[in-house]
Amino acid sequence: AGVEANAAIKRMIEQHGRDVYSMVELRATRAIADQVEMLNAPELKRVLQRFPHAQAAANAWIRLAQLESDAGQLHSASGILTKIAHSAVAPQERATATFLKAEFLEAAGYWRPSYRAWRSLADTAEKEMKITVRGESVSVRDVAIDRLTRPEFRSCEPAARTKPSFLE
Repeated sequence: AGVEANAAIKRMIEQHGRDVYSMVELRATRAIADQVEMLNAPELKRVLQRFPHAQAAANAWIRLAQLESDAGQLHSASGILTKIAHSAVAPQERATATFLKAEFLEAAGYWRPSYRAWRSLADTAEKEMKITVRGESVSVRDVAIDRLTRPEFRSCEPAARTKPSFLE
């Protein structure tokens, strides 16, 4: 029933605007803010699952991924960011989630999946798309291209295709 209820709520918001969700939105925003402030990852996850349509949920999912990563739960953090990247409608949300996922994977030494995330950003992000990293606005694409030059990624690059000698 949860999947059907969520789909119905989503349709209702799409058809009638966010005003129909305003009372729930207010409760959701308070509950999400409380859990973000308390840095309580399990409770934040529960609140986000309860209020998936809240506008505050998108940023809170990213915060949850950061909390999970800080707690050493890289697999969980990566899964959350993958979910955000795949479900995000806005290119900026997708890029932010993919960027954070690449950073988490790189920090943990998971070079191949990190390479794939950076490569995806280098190939698909618009040159003008910016993200704030440590207080500085930077081009997502430029950072991705720069990261791909790291020596650790050399073994991840696909080998150049050459014709077999008998075809020459």
